[in-house]
Amino acid sequence: MYDNMSLMEYENQIFLEALEEDGLLIVARGLGMERIFINFLKLYCDPGKLVIVLNTHPEIEEYFIEMLAGTNPLPRVITTEYSANDRQMLYMEGGVFFITSRIFVVDLLTNRVPTDLISGIIVYKAHKIIECCQEAFILRLFRQKNKNGFIKAFSDRAQNFTVGFCHVERVMKSLFIDRLFLLPRYHAAVVSCMDAHKVDTVELLVPMTSHMVACQTALLDLIAACIKELKICNTSLDTDEITVEYAITRSFDKIVHLHLDPIWHQLSTKSKQLISDIKALRTLLENLTQYDCVSFFNHVNSIKSNEKFHKNSGWLFLGAADSLFVNAKLRVYGESKTKTSESAVYTIEECPKWQVLKDVLKEIQDDIESDKELSPTPTDILVVTEDERSCNYISEYLNDGGQHLLQRLFHKTITLKNENLRAQEEQQQHKRSKIDNTDASGDDTFDKYCLLEYPRMVLVPLHGKRDSTLIVKLLEQMQPNYVVMYSMDITFVRQLEVYRASHAGQFLRVFVLMYDSSIEEQRYLTSLRHEKEAFEYLIKAKANMVIPKDRDDQTSNDPGLHDITTTNNTRKGGLIVSKSTTPRVIVDMREFRSELPSLLHRRGIDIEPVTLDVGDYILSPDTCVERKSLNDLIGSLSSGRLYNQATSMCRHYKRPILLIEFDANKPFSLQGKYAIEMGEINTQDTTAQLALLTKHFPRLRILWCPSPYATAELFQELKEGYAEPNAAQAMAITDEQDSSLIDEKYNIVSKTVLLKMPGINSKNVFIIMNKICNMGDLVKLGHLELTNIIGNENQAKILHEFIHKDGKHTNMIASSINKPQNTKRPNFAGVKRKK
Repeated sequence: MYDNMSLMEYENQIFLEALEEDGLLIVARGLGMERIFINFLKLYCDPGKLVIVLNTHPEIEEYFIEMLAGTNPLPRVITTEYSANDRQMLYMEGGVFFITSRIFVVDLLTNRVPTDLISGIIVYKAHKIIECCQEAFILRLFRQKNKNGFIKAFSDRAQNFTVGFCHVERVMKSLFIDRLFLLPRYHAAVVSCMDAHKVDTVELLVPMTSHMVACQTALLDLIAACIKELKICNTSLDTDEITVEYAITRSFDKIVHLHLDPIWHQLSTKSKQLISDIKALRTLLENLTQYDCVSFFNHVNSIKSNEKFHKNSGWLFLGAADSLFVNAKLRVYGESKTKTSESAVYTIEECPKWQVLKDVLKEIQDDIESDKELSPTPTDILVVTEDERSCNYISEYLNDGGQHLLQRLFHKTITLKNENLRAQEEQQQHKRSKIDNTDASGDDTFDKYCLLEYPRMVLVPLHGKRDSTLIVKLLEQMQPNYVVMYSMDITFVRQLEVYRASHAGQFLRVFVLMYDSSIEEQRYLTSLRHEKEAFEYLIKAKANMVIPKDRDDQTSNDPGLHDITTTNNTRKGGLIVSKSTTPRVIVDMREFRSELPSLLHRRGIDIEPVTLDVGDYILSPDTCVERKSLNDLIGSLSSGRLYNQATSMCRHYKRPILLIEFDANKPFSLQGKYAIEMGEINTQDTTAQLALLTKHFPRLRILWCPSPYATAELFQELKEGYAEPNAAQAMAITDEQDSSLIDEKYNIVSKTVLLKMPGINSKNVFIIMNKICNMGDLVKLGHLELTNIIGNENQAKILHEFIHKDGKHTNMIASSINKPQNTKRPNFAGVKRKK
């Protein structure tokens, strides 16, 4: 299949540029980034090279391997199914490897992979790379030990590099590259190629009905009102991006949260509700042009009847809202109706696009019939819609007609009341699902969406829960002569252009269906403008950016970090000799899901990954840290797991630490606005459970950090002045023996009571519990006997005086152990202990 992916002139030009030097290649969406990427993979599929591919997912990995069929050796996917030894052997065989970042970073730190033999690393979807992610950690480790291997990164999301201050420069710094390659749609080479192979396009502007226009106008007025109110409530918002034009796009939510996330917990309830209202109104706008009038009316009606909206949303009481409700209802019930003896049958408004789609398909079939004698080869028709729901509705419309579909939806959602009708509806739905999923188990990808056998028509969704490479696969497998775009999408438009240019000798006609003067058209034009502005920004940034060449990985180049070496001074012959060592932290394997190990390494601290039973991070021989996120903290407190973890840490380390890490951009507080009354406190409350934990483990220190960045800085400070930890010793400490010791050999309640007594501590408590049976025997012992058992006269004296002082505590303890005869006296040892 790779032969069909030969590069065109502009693709070959950018391929050669990116091949010559390390860099970040940003391609316009749908313009063939995967095609260029596959050619790089093919080039490096050589046993004499070792190339690692990062940031991919199983679907795209399968697609790349499929497209490289016939290449030897094929790229291989490394997962957790491979053992450490197996991975080490695979690395030595060479070739291209798809591997998860978590696995590869551990292999790098443990020297399982020959870093000096790695030919290079390829990063997919580079717009997701930030300085604290695992991929940046891997590239930093790679550059430390290998200065000659290449690094190449790819992305097709230009807009993502324009968010934030100097975002593209920061991404390139994390990637350790200094060249930026840009390929927008308006690039001269691209324009020349596409003009030479223009797509035969027929644009059909479908007029909306009067009720649809009224609904659209009302929704736009309501969004404008909500935005105006939001700006009044939050004067710090960037007014250039908070507009109605931006609000109709799905990227609006990201823009708002980018501005408001740092102060989200400080926003008023009204502001949060306005943001939610804008999102709900935008969804209604999308549904207006995407679905039928019955589905739209049900959505509008659900909001109108929602008590939550009535209490919090002020737009419900505006005149535009009344217009929306009235026109949405008129589309379903209409002005005229025909009465029968049983019920009223309404003429429901059909989607204008449905009839146009039917006419287009009829025209295509007529063309095929007329050309059958000249072109006897089978002809395929590809129809693309927004999602699976649209596919199902169109399929039913083409089979049964518009009124049948609308009446079914009407009865299902509005008039369906008794179980008989409900059962009939379920049976019909079952039949329809069989029709919609004809030969879904077949080998060909498009069989699932096949609607007509000849000419074969395939109905496929552009978005939704599906394989992201489905459209490209369908184009290559079907090689259709006709494409009908029921929904517009900028990526698919570009994919069609690339397909047409790479199949120059094949006939292709594209029909584009779009509502005239609609929000659908405006959304498409806005997405084009946003991408154009993003590339213009990147072109200016490329001309002005300053990224030093030969930049290495040393943290001394980062002004935000200070010196990370510690100094141990020893006196020899009256002189002070300074010996510098690199700080080291032992990290549990499971912690590589988080950002903290990467940030610790970025601060110049060596990371040693091992499997720890006690703690997550070992900072020194005496310092152990258990890291908890807020959700993990609450769950561990409720289950009692944190109690056992604290017990193990306190037993084996002098400085046990519980680190609680929360998100600085999210609201957090241990207590609300109002004081808690004594009667409101219960053992299930998180604050109360934390208080009990600190009371039970007085040596346990609790640290609160707002982000992994703060945690990394704190760890560096906590290490100062202490010896480096030993991995073998840390791994030798297990909680298995501790849990069995606590659960089976010793009585937890008795141990807790003993630790409250003066003279008893965590060191001698087990000596007492081993040599004394229960509290009654403890009370009977004299000072000399206690001294012989504990081994410390001072501690024995303090304990003896506490028990026998004025007879008060003796009587109290004695009364607590005087139980009815049908109960057993609690022993220090557990029930499983053998005498």
